[in-house]
Amino acid sequence: MKINSYYDTFLKNYQELVKARDWKQPLLVALSYSLQILDEGVIPVTANDVPVDALVSPAGVIPISPDALDRCNYVNSSSI
Repeated sequence: MKINSYYDTFLKNYQELVKARDWKQPLLVALSYSLQILDEGVIPVTANDVPVDALVSPAGVIPISPDALDRCNYVNSSSI
């Protein structure tokens, strides 16, 4: 049985629209409580899951992708 979550389906469709219209791919950011953030590999990831670029929690921003890390570094260096 194939189950796609609403968010993964929406994000995949949006990514296809971005490509079709030749737009710049946005950063995908998820909100979470600190207790919801687990080590990599603890939760199984399927081919239908769309990875996010960064997490935002009460503890702060956690960049995951290289693009998110670059943008966080840019923001931090600009505020100095």
